[in-house]
Amino acid sequence: MQPITVTRQHLDAVRNVEGILRAHRGRYVSAHKIFLDAAGAGTMTMALYRDGSIARWYAGDTDEPLGLGAAESARKLIATHTSN
Repeated sequence: MQPITVTRQHLDAVRNVEGILRAHRGRYVSAHKIFLDAAGAGTMTMALYRDGSIARWYAGDTDEPLGLGAAESARKLIATHTSN
């Protein structure tokens, strides 16, 4: 898997998700990650990787896939943290 740099469009999509209080991109080595604070879920990260020709979002530093879109993946990440 190859990390992909997070773009402004990815970040804007995540910021528009309901429940997100703050979101920012990583820098340098962590440029493929979005760090987000969500109401009731705390601080989380999601990372963008390419496997072959498919780019997917993953939860933090795990190999647990969240989805293809940034907003969809952020919603899923929040849902998994608030349901615990």
